Amino acid sequence: MYTLLFGGLMVWVARRRGGAPRGAVAAVVAVMIAAASSRGAASDPWHEVSVGGSTGRWVDCGGAHRHVGGGAAYKAYVPVSEQVELTAGAQVGGGAFLMPAGAFDRGFAEGALLVGIEHRFVAAEVGSWLGGTLGTPIVPAARLRIGPRDVAWVTAQAFAARPYALPRPGAEVGVGCALPRLPDAWDHPRIEGGLSGSGFYLRPSVPLPGRVTLDAFGAYGDELTWQVAGGVRYAFGPRPGRPALPPWQ
Repeated sequence: MYTLLFGGLMVWVARRRGGAPRGAVAAVVAVMIAAASSRGAASDPWHEVSVGGSTGRWVDCGGAHRHVGGGAAYKAYVPVSEQVELTAGAQVGGGAFLMPAGAFDRGFAEGALLVGIEHRFVAAEVGSWLGGTLGTPIVPAARLRIGPRDVAWVTAQAFAARPYALPRPGAEVGVGCALPRLPDAWDHPRIEGGLSGSGFYLRPSVPLPGRVTLDAFGAYGDELTWQVAGGVRYAFGPRPGRPALPPWQ
């Protein structure tokens, strides 16, 4: 409770002094402080780290661009009750735009700070996205899920950067569902699909035996607008109110 009050105070002060980006930084720091300070308590946090890569093609006023990129992310989950978790995450990534013949054109970099709340039936995250490919380098970011995460849900997001460094995360609206758990897997596979700034998209995730989850993303609008990405997540720590993680391997 004191951490929540402290985090809210930090966000309020940062917004007064520097606007939403500093507020996002303050909130992320507050939840990560909670993750560190609650170790050993009944509400021990759990964590995810991930890496990934991407490639694709998209068009803007400068013409068609081919890109390759990669990124990494960290996310902390801090239980505040049997059903509710606070979350905080940081993501960084970068890559290159390529000429039609495959030669290097220019690089890009991006990052995001997101804080949120997670429940079986609803989840929300807000924060800031920083990218080197937009006229406005810092923009608000948000993600929303409505519906039970182990059955089916609707989802929407805007500029919620992915750990596999797509240079234009844009907006998405879609639906998702959980699939039967694989033998010895620690959680359900999940799949989402819908509309994005790059056309129709599909996003599956498949937990494997152990603590590893494979992620993929594909979007297609036309021959000049498409994106493909993949990544690996690793989870560690207890998970109150969720299926327990398997022993260390």
